[in-house]
Amino acid sequence: DSWPNIDLEFDTKTFLKNTMDLNKWAIKQDIAAIGQPTDKSQWGMSPQTINAYYQPVFNEMVFPAAILRGTFYNPNAPGALNYGGIGGVMGHEMSHGFDDSGRQYNAKGQLKSWWPKDVVEGF
Repeated sequence: DSWPNIDLEFDTKTFLKNTMDLNKWAIKQDIAAIGQPTDKSQWGMSPQTINAYYQPVFNEMVFPAAILRGTFYNPNAPGALNYGGIGGVMGHEMSHGFDDSGRQYNAKGQLKSWWPKDVVEGF
């Protein structure tokens, strides 16, 4: 896996310009990816980010390294605290596989309805 090389010049005095330049760079990257094979090694967030996400196209949950510290996980804490902390995050991300967006993808990550019609209507 790799992290993209963001070949931009940043100036500490021009936050708005830096943000706009970074957004332009990201849009160019997204446009260049259209029609290309999916790069499964591409990360959706940095390892330093304290967050997590569910990616329905890959049917995966992602937990960057930084979330495995502090409030959510502590190697010196009792197991029950860790199960509650990181387990709650994992359960939350897993639920996205069945919410109004995630339920539209099948186990292979294809945008294909797999719920019976009566269940969809009841949902």
